[in-house]
Amino acid sequence: MNATMATAPANRGHAPGYHPFMEKLGLNKPKPAKGEPSGQQILNYLLHNEILLEKDVQRAYDDLLMCSSKNKQKGSKDTDFSPKMNCIGDENDKLNRMKSDSNSQMQQHRYRHVALRFYYEGSGYCGLAENIGMCSDNSIEKSLFAALLKTKLVESRASCNFSRCGRTDKGVSSAGQVVALRLKSNISPQASWDKAGTQSVKTTGLPKNAVDPINVWVQPKNNRDAADRVEKTLQEYSYDKVLNNVLPETIRILGWCPVSDDFSARFSAMTRTYRYFFVARPKHLDLERMDKGLQQMIGKHDFRNFCKIKVEQVYNFERLIHEASIFSTGSNNIHYFQIVGQAFLWHQIRCIVSVLFMIGRGDEDPTIVSELLDVTNNPSKPAYALAPERPLVLHACGFKELHVGHFALNLWRVSCNLERQWEELVLNAARIRNCLDLLKEVPVLHKDVLELAKSRLQERLKKKQKYYPGNLSERDVLSTLEEALAQSDKKVVSWQEALILLQPMKLIPSPEVMNEGVHIPLWKRHKGPTLEEKVELLSQSKRRQQLYDENIIKKRKSKKEDRAFYEHMTQQGGSAL
Repeated sequence: MNATMATAPANRGHAPGYHPFMEKLGLNKPKPAKGEPSGQQILNYLLHNEILLEKDVQRAYDDLLMCSSKNKQKGSKDTDFSPKMNCIGDENDKLNRMKSDSNSQMQQHRYRHVALRFYYEGSGYCGLAENIGMCSDNSIEKSLFAALLKTKLVESRASCNFSRCGRTDKGVSSAGQVVALRLKSNISPQASWDKAGTQSVKTTGLPKNAVDPINVWVQPKNNRDAADRVEKTLQEYSYDKVLNNVLPETIRILGWCPVSDDFSARFSAMTRTYRYFFVARPKHLDLERMDKGLQQMIGKHDFRNFCKIKVEQVYNFERLIHEASIFSTGSNNIHYFQIVGQAFLWHQIRCIVSVLFMIGRGDEDPTIVSELLDVTNNPSKPAYALAPERPLVLHACGFKELHVGHFALNLWRVSCNLERQWEELVLNAARIRNCLDLLKEVPVLHKDVLELAKSRLQERLKKKQKYYPGNLSERDVLSTLEEALAQSDKKVVSWQEALILLQPMKLIPSPEVMNEGVHIPLWKRHKGPTLEEKVELLSQSKRRQQLYDENIIKKRKSKKEDRAFYEHMTQQGGSAL
C-alpha cells in the first residue's frame, strides 16, 4: 500500500487513476478472470502475512474516503475510490506523516532480543507454526502473536526476528518450547546513567530479569522534549506475567531471559528431548523387546525410513540420537519413551514409536530397526502408519549458554492452573475406571463368552491366512473352543471370569483389539520411491523444483562451513542471573 502511494504520480495519463501495475495485473477490472485473485484477496493475503499493517490500511482507507468525499463535493460522479490527481498531494503528505510517526514511535521504544520458554497443550491446535495467510489457522504461534500484538510488545511478526526451537505438529504438546524474538523494553532508548544524558544506557546495561531494578535518568513522561531529566528506579517488563494475562490458559509462558543478537532458538539449540506416553497393559506390549529396538537407534544414523521425506526442504537425513530409554510413571501401567537428540526430522518420533509398538506386540523382531537404518540395502521406506500425535510432548530444549529465569509468582500461578487441569482429568479417569470395575461384577452367559471368542478368532484367522499360512495358532484354539462349547455345563459367569477366559486368546478389551487387523510384515508391504527417485520426480513440478533449488542447492554448505556455523551459534545465549 505504501509503495503504491509513493509512486502515485505515475498515474498521470492512466484514467481513471489506477496505477500501471494494477492494470498489468488486471486489478482495474470490476471482476477478475476465472482463477485469478481479486484485489480483496490480495489485500487479505498482505494483511495476514503482515506485509501490510492494519494501521497503514486504516489510514489509506480514511485517506481514500476523504478523497472520495472531496470529489463528490466537486461534482464528480466517479465512485471507484481510485486515487485522483487532486488527492495525490494530500496522500503524499499523509504518507510523510505516517513515516514520521513510525520513526518517532521507534525512537520512543527500545527493543531487546529475548528468549521465552513456554508450555502448551497442543490437542486443541493445528500445530505450533502459524499458517500465514490462512483464515482458518488455529496454531499456537497465531495465539502467541495475537497476545504479543495486543500487549504491544512487538510491532509485527516480520520485524521481531522470530525463531523457534522445535516445530511440533497438530495435536503435539510441549513442556519446554523455546522461541526468541525482539520485545519492547520498559527502559527507553533515551535513558542515561547521568542527569546530563551523556552516558546512555546500552543494551548490555539493561536488567536481566523483572526483579532487579536499575536507577536511571529519563525525560519526563509527559514532556519528551524537556531538557531537565528526572531520576527513576525502573524494572524490566514481566514478560511472562504480561503475556499470560492475555494468552489462553492452554499456553503459559514459564520464563524468559535476554539473549545475544546472534542467538537463534533453532540453530543455537544443542539438544531436543521428546517424551511419548503410552499404556503398557499386561501381555499387550513387551517392554524388553521394545527397549532392544530402541537402543539400536542411539548414535548417528540415516533416518530416512523413520520420517516423512520432503526432498525440497531436507537433503541430509542423518541425525544424532544421544539417549533413548523407556521409563515408568509408576501409576496405571503408564510408561513413556524418552528420546534425546540434536535435531529431528518431520514425524521422526512418531515413526520410531510406531515401529517400536510393532516390536512390542510381537509383530516384528527388534532387528527390524537395524534393517530400516541400513539405507544402503533398504533405500525405500515401507508403508506404515504414524503413532497417534496426542501422547507426544516436546519435553525440553537444551542450550549450551542459555539460562532462562523463572520467577516465583509466575510459577505459582502456572502451577495452580496446571494442577486444576490435572485434577479435572484425573477425576474424569477415576469415574471411567469406576465404571470398568463395576462391569467386572456383571453376570454374562458362559456360552455367550465362548461364542464371542470363537467369532473373533475366526475373523482373525481369515485375515491372517494370506500372510501366515503355516503359522496359525488360532486353529488349535478354535478346536479347543469347539470342544468347550459342546461340553459347557456352566451357565453364568461374571465379566471378571470372562476376561480371564479371553486373556490367553489376546482378546482382553483395549483400543487396539477393538479394531484389530492383521499385521502385514513391513518388508512385504508397498515401498515408496527412494530418495534419489524423489529428487528426479521434482522435475515434474515447477514449484517443487524451484523450492528445491532455493532451499537445497543455493543454501547447501560444506561440512566445514556447517561446523563453523554451528560452533558460532551454539556459543550464543543469555542469562537472567
